[in-house]
Amino acid sequence: MYSIKKFNLIIPIMLIVILLFIVFLIYFYKDNNFDTQPFVYLLLIILGLLLLFYFYRNIRRDKSISSLIKMTEGISTLDFNALEIIEDQNEIYKLSKNLKKMADSLEYRFNSAIRQRKELKAVFSSLIESIIVIDDTFKVRDINRAALTLFKNTNNLVKGKSLIELTRNSELIQIAEKTLFEKLPQYKTILFKEQIPYSVDKFKNHKFTSRDIYLEVNTSLIQTEDHATRIIMVLHDITQLKTLERIRKDFVANVSHELKTPITSILGFVETLKDGAINNKETSMEFLDIIQTQTVRLDLIIKDLLSLSTLESYENTDIELEEIYLADIISASIKGCNNLINNKKTDIRVNLPDKVKIKANSRLLEQALVNLICNAAKYCPIGSVIDVKVEKYSDYTLIKVSDNGPGIPATDAPRVFERFYTVNKARNRNLGGTGLGLAIVKHIILAHKGEIRLKVPNDKGTEFIIRIPN
Repeated sequence: MYSIKKFNLIIPIMLIVILLFIVFLIYFYKDNNFDTQPFVYLLLIILGLLLLFYFYRNIRRDKSISSLIKMTEGISTLDFNALEIIEDQNEIYKLSKNLKKMADSLEYRFNSAIRQRKELKAVFSSLIESIIVIDDTFKVRDINRAALTLFKNTNNLVKGKSLIELTRNSELIQIAEKTLFEKLPQYKTILFKEQIPYSVDKFKNHKFTSRDIYLEVNTSLIQTEDHATRIIMVLHDITQLKTLERIRKDFVANVSHELKTPITSILGFVETLKDGAINNKETSMEFLDIIQTQTVRLDLIIKDLLSLSTLESYENTDIELEEIYLADIISASIKGCNNLINNKKTDIRVNLPDKVKIKANSRLLEQALVNLICNAAKYCPIGSVIDVKVEKYSDYTLIKVSDNGPGIPATDAPRVFERFYTVNKARNRNLGGTGLGLAIVKHIILAHKGEIRLKVPNDKGTEFIIRIPN
């Protein structure tokens, strides 16, 4: 590079020296008859033009080289907007054209990489599985939205924090350590307790209940391009699957038990009657009354199971809806519970706006309200109060059935709509319940595309809130 610059300086110096020498000759022999004077003038002009051409060519080349430098600087800084082909000498033109093609190719690949990165980031963030990326010191390097939600973090400031600080779970740390040291993928199902606030006392202290969360954990070990170690942890929340599995097992066990109990009782008393008790009129009548009671209970269980099966079939189809006055349905529901209400001396208070109409299936909605009102009267002490309140909104209607009875423990509240689930099995059986009433209510409301929830007050009583879309 140095020799080329040196050579470029020698040429103009030699031309200038020759030009000055010719000027000197002309000046020195100007008074003499010098026959070659025209030739010397011509040579002087040619040398001057060559010198001018040389300087012009060098200035233009320097400008082209400066443009090439700018092009390379633009490529190095990923600024592809200011790159233009240089219309110059053949070699520089070809070089600039090739640089422009290379820059266009780099720009396309760079933009493709950015687009793919954004797409991967969007997929990563929107996955329903919780994903945590940690390094070999168990610090969080990346985390998606599902994992933040799972571990109750509302921001993305957890990067750089330790895994134990994020999850508060030692089993996850053990799985990560095993993945790192054994350098093998790991698979395990873990359980941890989530604390959920359910009420606030008069001193503004939160009361908590726990919820079991089952996580299916899959881990793998990877090496990044810069040879850094990363552990990918994929956590799939299978709590719902475990809950459904438990409900299925409980349902089978409960159905077997609930059906077996009256059948065993019936068989026992029938055998006793056959063995000679039938000859004793008083004893035989007592046994027949028990057989009748157990048969009625068996019939109720079968009818409720059939009702549940029918209601479940409505989840994939639309039930027949009609415009009905809610006051008529509530009045009919209260009449359906009159005997129980009168026996318990229960006070029913109804609070609803005038002429509230909703779209519903009158038979099913009445069945749901009868279940709720009868349950309230059945489990409340004598002289209790039951409130039925209606709130009308633009998009939906709320129906609230509340009582001031003994209430339902907060730990049992999430399971009250399960089949055969009862807070007190002995009391429920004595009062003639099948354990399917609230499950039926839930499916009736779901058939209306609505929802039902249980609100547990701080002191006592229960409140069921039905939300039906208008």
